Amino acid sequence: MKWRYRGKLGFGYYNNRSRWFSLGPTPTVWIEVLPMIPLVRLRAFWIAGLCVGSALSMKAEDGWALISSLQFNDARGAFTDADQSDPRNRLGLGVALLGSQPKTEANLARAETIFRELRDADTSSDIGVRAGFFLARIAHLHRQPSRWTEAAELYRATYDAAPTHPIGQRALVHWGIVTLLRTTNAESVREELERFKTQTAEFTDEGAARDAHWVLMDFYERKLDDKAATLREIEAVLTSPVPLRDVTRFGLLIQAAELSRLLGNTERALGHFRAFVAQATRDSRIFLVKERVAELEASQ
Repeated sequence: MKWRYRGKLGFGYYNNRSRWFSLGPTPTVWIEVLPMIPLVRLRAFWIAGLCVGSALSMKAEDGWALISSLQFNDARGAFTDADQSDPRNRLGLGVALLGSQPKTEANLARAETIFRELRDADTSSDIGVRAGFFLARIAHLHRQPSRWTEAAELYRATYDAAPTHPIGQRALVHWGIVTLLRTTNAESVREELERFKTQTAEFTDEGAARDAHWVLMDFYERKLDDKAATLREIEAVLTSPVPLRDVTRFGLLIQAAELSRLLGNTERALGHFRAFVAQATRDSRIFLVKERVAELEASQ
């Protein structure tokens, strides 16, 4: 089975060849290259933006607008015509090449060259960090088969070059995913999870911090069946200032309530169930949840 991670720079939507924990339904479009679009909200996705500024030419501005609407082939033309001495335009061209159809080795190789040159020019600059992140994504997602070791090294190098940059912190989240997916021994998984938790505890980017908790939640559940740790991470996701889609939040509330019940914490379970009842007034599960609340209240 081949793992392919798709979706928000956070987590994660599956295609039919993967089993990554899902935030919920997503349009069937490739959104691997979207995390760098300048301050665009695409449906439910908040995309980490490039600060393109007003100094960009109209061609470059057209290019970013086209990328935001998934018109990568047209965006490639816009960025090709733009001033290539501006590294932001070259970054845009690389992004457009990754999304252009049909997918070709020539476009992938050209994008890889652009990102490598931008990264090597200054690994800790804003453009350099973003270019380094895309280099890692090429190894992780665009190469077939995926180059797991190379991807992990590139994600890690991107974070190490700029540990306070939002994209650097998101790169560490992806490093955690790639590393943990390849770790099978339970003891080693726990060690890697503790290491990952320590490294991400000081994140300043709220989106990266929320996504780190999501990774911890998923691997504590799926690889260790650690109910207490899973519950702790679910509650961290629920209390994150980064908003969740309703369908995602409601599902997590039920999961947290059930885990609390299994752990023998009735009050905690009731708290999550009651939050669901208060928030999910039109959800079809509300009647079953109300019955569960009544049962738990009667058992006290």
